[in-house]
Amino acid sequence: MVGAGMKEVTVSLPAQLDVRMETLDGTKRMTLNGELDMSTCPVLQEGLDALMGTPSAIEIDLAGLMFMDSSGLSCMLAAKKRANEEGQGLRLVNASTQVQRLFEIAGVRDFLNGDEPAA
Repeated sequence: MVGAGMKEVTVSLPAQLDVRMETLDGTKRMTLNGELDMSTCPVLQEGLDALMGTPSAIEIDLAGLMFMDSSGLSCMLAAKKRANEEGQGLRLVNASTQVQRLFEIAGVRDFLNGDEPAA
C-alpha cells in the first residue's frame, strides 16, 4: 500500500540469458538458462559464433529457458539455417511445452527439431 505523498514504483529488471558450453561425446552442447528475446539474442549469437565451423554437431539444451518471444524464435531459426548452410547438425533438446507450442504455432517445429543438416 502506498501512503500519502508516496508514489508506487515498479522496477523491471532487464532480461537475462546465461549460456554454458561444454563438449560431450564429440557434441558441442550449449545450455541456455533464462529468457531469449530481443535483448538476449546477441548472447546466444555470440555463443553460436564460437561453435559454428567446428566439425562437431551442436546441441542446444532449452530446459532452463523460461521465456522465448518472436525475437528468440527468429534467433533460433537463423542459427538452424546457418548450421544447415555450413553442413553442421544443430539440435534443440529439452524444450518446454510452451516453447514447443511457439514452434508449432509458427509452423517451424519440424524444422527446428530436426538434427540433420539440409541436403
